Amino acid sequence: MIAQSCIKVAVFSPIRGIFDYLPNDASVALKRGQRVLVPFRNSMRVGLVIEVADNLHESRFSLKNINLILDEQPLVSKKMIRLAEWASGYYHYPLGPAISHLFPPYLRKNKQINSAPILEWRISIAGKNAISGGQRLGKSQIKIFEKLRELGSATTTRLKTELSNIHVNPVIKKLEDKGWIEKQPQKIRKVTPCVNEMNLVKLNKEQLDAVSFIRQKNKDKKPIVLNGVTGSGKTEVYIELIRTCLDASKQVILLAPEITLAEHLFKRLDSVFPGSVGIAHSSYSEKKRLATWQACKQGELNILVGTRSAVWTSMRNLGLIIVDEEHDPSYRQQDGFMYSGRDTAIVRAKFENAQILLGSATPSLETIRNVELKKFSQVFLTKGAVAPKPPLWEIVNLKTVEARDGLTHRLLDNISETLKKKEQALLFLNRRGYSPVVICNSCGYKPTCKNCDWTMVYHKSLDLILCHHCGYTLSMNQLNCCTKKKMRPIGLGTERIQEAIKNYFPEAIVERVDSDIGLSTTEIHGLFKKVSERKIDILIGTQMVAKGLDFSGITLIGILNSDGALYSGEFKAEERFAQLLIQVSGRAARSIKRGRVILQSEHPDHPIIKKIIDHGYQGYVSATLKERKNHNVPPFSLFALIKASSKQEGRVKVFLKLIHRLLSANTLPTDLIISQAVPMTIYKKAGLYRSVIIIKSHSRIEIQNLIAKKISEIELLSKQNKVKWSVELDPEGML
Repeated sequence: MIAQSCIKVAVFSPIRGIFDYLPNDASVALKRGQRVLVPFRNSMRVGLVIEVADNLHESRFSLKNINLILDEQPLVSKKMIRLAEWASGYYHYPLGPAISHLFPPYLRKNKQINSAPILEWRISIAGKNAISGGQRLGKSQIKIFEKLRELGSATTTRLKTELSNIHVNPVIKKLEDKGWIEKQPQKIRKVTPCVNEMNLVKLNKEQLDAVSFIRQKNKDKKPIVLNGVTGSGKTEVYIELIRTCLDASKQVILLAPEITLAEHLFKRLDSVFPGSVGIAHSSYSEKKRLATWQACKQGELNILVGTRSAVWTSMRNLGLIIVDEEHDPSYRQQDGFMYSGRDTAIVRAKFENAQILLGSATPSLETIRNVELKKFSQVFLTKGAVAPKPPLWEIVNLKTVEARDGLTHRLLDNISETLKKKEQALLFLNRRGYSPVVICNSCGYKPTCKNCDWTMVYHKSLDLILCHHCGYTLSMNQLNCCTKKKMRPIGLGTERIQEAIKNYFPEAIVERVDSDIGLSTTEIHGLFKKVSERKIDILIGTQMVAKGLDFSGITLIGILNSDGALYSGEFKAEERFAQLLIQVSGRAARSIKRGRVILQSEHPDHPIIKKIIDHGYQGYVSATLKERKNHNVPPFSLFALIKASSKQEGRVKVFLKLIHRLLSANTLPTDLIISQAVPMTIYKKAGLYRSVIIIKSHSRIEIQNLIAKKISEIELLSKQNKVKWSVELDPEGML
């Protein structure tokens, strides 16, 4: 065979391996990092060139030709490819789909980068004439004109973000119909970083000391933990460090665990660094995400705020990564490519010689253990930036006090007093819907999901019973019950609490925020803005309201019932409960007035509650680390899970039995333990039966080597048994 080039391609397909192709044009020199379109099995797939081997002398197979070169030049750097290769190896996930995360969704398809123009609005000549001619305009039209004059031009999304208090779409349509505004392709302009000094907050001594400490640690590039109590002004420290980075012509990535918090941080940073900040998360369109990705890659945006996927965004000159609320489990992808955004950020910072900062009022126990081992450095913020003292705690014993509709008289009296003082209250219940269970008083029937081993939740506003795991719905007349069908709701959800609060306080403005209310990101941001402007008296919410948001008018927090986590079988449940208590109570640590937290609990003497209230999070951590060490669980040991699922229960059992035999076949290190198959907490979910094998060891290397050594055989067994399977390293939950 004549010597020729062989192109090694990571195909964006869940099939493991790198695949060899021949170039479609020998005169074109391909490079590592270019996307190509290749024939793969019975379809065409996008892939990334990983290597060009110049001398292919022979092959056992007849190689196919690359169909199309999608990029003239590589779109991602060697460092970013190295990061994807590391993640693929560490999380035992196929390289092709892992590498696809380096691109925004638009570029994971057979599309070229210049074929997706972003359109933005500007005032037309006719519009300028209408304004100068004194044309009568509506209030909303005036606001859009003013914003377009301020910005020069803007996308519909930007206008919605900037003008969250008006309905932008119909106003734009009217202005377009009149010819007063027009579309033009968006021009990404390189912005010289500037600082709006008016929106800076003067740092206190503790914050200045933290900034100085972090700057001094810049050379060793060791991860730094900013351990700041809620309300201590971590965001202001971030801003000062970002300012230092921009002065050095470096770029910054700031990660947030959830979209609402990312939007909040984006608005704050954009007010200080106007025009220099981009945002990336799944609520934006593919074209918008592509434009942001390009601007970051080309160095036209200096700061990127985003959720976990933003960690994969190419930056021209990265200097700093900040992971806000680093403890949050939302940084872990829960299906498919089960990577940790926080841990990937730490590795990326190392690869790119950038500094990394992990911020939290409640750092994870793994992070604190790394501080003890001197792998991480730590700096504290111990004082509230605004609040004179931390909030006062009060526990109401639900075993001795009646709670009608989940609300005790003590809590209701405090809400009443709060409203009289023209202050705001937040009621937290981490359970959406009207009630978690409905039961027939006549026959005792309790509806469960046909696809999942779990009870369904009643939503009164929809008059439907929903499964929160797979989305299956039933109306009341569809229930397989007796003829009387006397259905009664049991338990509490946010919808039921909202109904009760409106009955108790009919004059108050009450709003609820959870994933059921169907609001867009912009609308949720608008709702939070109303809270900040004190246009809402009582806010009811799930964990969406627990993180990072600055509601300075809230002086009362009611935690209605979070006891479920106290007796969970999950080893991290208590840690999550402790973090949630601190984070929620922190919403009352933003006001000049001292806040109050009322915790309604059936277990007021539980050790975790007492540790948190008596000794704070640090006291809880000290005691819990000792317990974790005694029981040999993370962070003093390591877990890996091999998960399996199938519509046929028997296949899962057979497959995991074979896997257990396979993993145990060789002599194993004495501290490496492999469990038998264990059913997951929700054994049947979305029609799939699910079980798991747990691997435990002190040595990460031993676990990794064992899985890597057996992964090809596991893959073969999964195909033979027609079972879906996955590996999860360092899981957030066991079952």
